[in-house]
Amino acid sequence: MQISGPFLVDNDIEICDQAIKADTSPDNRYLMYVKKAKALNKLHRYEEALKSADLAVTIYPKKEEAYLVKVDALFTLGAEEELTAILEEIESINPHTPLKPLLNSLRLERGKVQYP
Repeated sequence: MQISGPFLVDNDIEICDQAIKADTSPDNRYLMYVKKAKALNKLHRYEEALKSADLAVTIYPKKEEAYLVKVDALFTLGAEEELTAILEEIESINPHTPLKPLLNSLRLERGKVQYP
């Protein structure tokens, strides 16, 4: 019998929490917060995912991965204003982000200027 589904994702969250408590290395804590946020997104626990991603961002504000997790949650929640702000932050980190068309689309919908 194979165990799958939400049980494994819940287990991932628990493992991440344990690793965060046990390891003070910024690199490892960042990775665990991002992994936890991804697992929370899979369980449709978007608000919690955003909090975990925010904790990762406080550790490394110029790393893109935590912001990408936030994009997933904010897009699903339909939080366009916050999503636009996060996409702009990603663009400032990585000007060649493949998410630029999404950002431009949101800007057009909100009446903002579109950037190349």
